[in-house]
Amino acid sequence: MLSLRNGDPALGFLQSGLDHVLGHASGYVIGTEPDAEGGFSVEPRDIDAALAWLDWARPA
Repeated sequence: MLSLRNGDPALGFLQSGLDHVLGHASGYVIGTEPDAEGGFSVEPRDIDAALAWLDWARPA
């Protein structure tokens, strides 16, 4: 599983713990800190790099 999330350091990584317990692989692409409305952005190149890594890491 790949998640896009904001860069707010106060948010925990609950999903990682759940994935670990269930034996799922997980990763995050970290974006900007949230704005006043909670919105955030992630650089397209960071998403591309994560998707390329998933392609490379996929079992044959």
